[in-house]
Order: sequence, then structure tokens, then C-alpha cells
Amino acid sequence: MRIAIAGPGAVGQFIAFNLAPNNEVVAIHKDRLSAEQARREGFRFDDGTGAIAFRLPVLIRVPADTEILFVCMKTWALDSFLSSPELRAFEGCAITLQNGLGNCEKMVTAMPAADIWAGALTYGVMREANGVVRLKGMGSLVTGRFRCGSLPVEDSLLKSILVAGGLNTSISREVPRMLWLKAGVSTLINPLAALREVHNGELLQMRDMPQIWREMAREVSKAASTAGVTVTPEELIEAARKVASDTALNICSMLQDLRAGRQTEISSTCGEIACRLEKIGIFNSHCRELHTKVTKRENTGSKV
Repeated sequence: MRIAIAGPGAVGQFIAFNLAPNNEVVAIHKDRLSAEQARREGFRFDDGTGAIAFRLPVLIRVPADTEILFVCMKTWALDSFLSSPELRAFEGCAITLQNGLGNCEKMVTAMPAADIWAGALTYGVMREANGVVRLKGMGSLVTGRFRCGSLPVEDSLLKSILVAGGLNTSISREVPRMLWLKAGVSTLINPLAALREVHNGELLQMRDMPQIWREMAREVSKAASTAGVTVTPEELIEAARKVASDTALNICSMLQDLRAGRQTEISSTCGEIACRLEKIGIFNSHCRELHTKVTKRENTGSKV
């Protein structure tokens, strides 16, 4: 299959490394300078057996013959990516692996003919200081169709491509629930690990975390209900515990972003959930508090 990876960061490189042996894979970078650097330096991935160097064609536009497009950039970069004119005519399968809420809706608008899918990836991957992307914890990829396109890919074909690449893959028929569970898990883990500057697994050892998670899970459950989606606090906590345990040694992307002085995805997770809660009269939420604290840390670089 002809596959494009838009946003070859930690997640994008992980997907590319696994799918490149059996497919024609290209990376899509945000600008010419970044693309030139990636072509010159290549990519390196460590699956636990040592860093392996690999190269991909690196472009700044999605090729017209692309059959599967993985969208892996940060949520705040999505609008700019979707403004590319060639995407209006894209008829392949586009899969967002991004955090947060609202990404699929934006892709539906920008790519009217595309087969739009959502994915929840729970593998722990992180880019280290030397540029190596390292697998820090096993997980799974759950994906499902959000909107059928003019040339829809068969579920079985997509799954077989991902499984052939070594990815533990399942197909979901309940995409809205999947997206809210994914957003809920990100909300329970990422901002807390980022602000406390700990690995994911360390959250499970903190005495105050069970109470905080219970309260936050109730907030996410109430926010999901405003979208007509039912997710219980109990299943959110169970899912967060599993991800934190499976990726115990991982430094979450939000903490990596804060340490590097980059913009985080807090607005598409905690911020979006807090906005939904405020529309139903809940103003003093943990989600709003965490959104405020992470945003302040972004803007000032100081600890809060």
C-alpha cells in the first residue's frame, strides 16, 4: 500500500518503522527546512533491541496516489495541515492518531471525499534527546471509521495491513465512545504527569491520585454525556490504570513538550472537556484547573 505519515514525530516514526517493510511509506513534514533535515539525518527507532536507522522519502505535500494517510501531528497543527489544497481531492483512507477531541470533524470538512478513521494508540513511545524514538511500553491500536468516503477501505484489509506491521490492532464499531475513552485517559494521565514531572507509572504510586482520578473521571463522564456518549467513571479509571501500567517508564508527550518549551495539546483535552462542563453549569472542575496550570507553564516556563 502507498502510505503517508503526516507528522513524523514519535508516534509517526513508530508507525512508519512498523509499516515500511511491507509498504511504500513516505513522511510528510511541515516545511521544506524540516523535510531537508529529515532527509539528511534520517530516522532512528529503538524497539528495545537497539536503535535502528532507517530512511523514508520526506515530502511537504501528500502525494496524489496515497492510499492511507496517518495524521500524527500535534492537534494545534492540524488546521494548518488541512489547509493544503491537495487534501480537498483526497479519496483515500485518512486515520487520525492525535490526542484530543474534534480532529475527525475537522478532517471531514477539509477532506470531503476521504474515508475518515479515528485511532487510539496506547503504545508508549517517546523521542529522546539524541533523536532516537524509543518504545517504552507495549499497547494496542484501536481504530474505527468515523465517516465513510467515496472509496472506503475494507475493515479487514486495513486491519491486515496494521497486523502485518506487528501492531496489536482491533476495529471498533463505537468510534465516539472510543474517542471519549481516549480523551479521558489522556486527561487523567498527561497533565498530572506533566505538572508533577513523573513517568506515567509513578502516578499509580501517589496517595492522592485515586481521589483525583475519581473526581476527574466523573467530569469526563459528564462532558461525554453532552455529546450523547456514555462512558462511566469506572471504565475511564480502569483504562487509565492499564495505560499507566503498560507505559510505566514512559514520559508522556505533554511533559516532553513542556520540557522542550513547546506548545502542548492541553486545549484539545482538558480545555475542551472543561468548556463542555461549563456549558452545563460546572465551572470549578479539575479539568479547568489543570488547563490553566499547564497553559501558564507553557507561557512562562515556570513550575506551578
